[in-house]
Amino acid sequence: IDNYFRDFIGQLYTTSGTSANTGVLNMLNVKYITFQQPVSVPGFETVYPTDRGVVMENMNVLPKAFFVDSLVVMENQQNVLNQLSSDFDPSETACASGG
Repeated sequence: IDNYFRDFIGQLYTTSGTSANTGVLNMLNVKYITFQQPVSVPGFETVYPTDRGVVMENMNVLPKAFFVDSLVVMENQQNVLNQLSSDFDPSETACASGG
């Protein structure tokens, strides 16, 4: 695994103030996630609770293919990763690295 991909995957689980980066999960078409106990993740609802864990459904999942309104080209890959960690809406904007 190259460093960029490893860093990108690392961005999935942390974002400002929440337990999951819902923008990236929406962009990657993640429909369901599992946890050992119920957690509060914006845009996700518990659909299958058990005594061993819960399955939560993404109510904002994007389709497999979609168009965005704009493309933002950033100076480097780190800037793209930083954008993914912020309040990122993949249904509106795509980010790319120019370097």
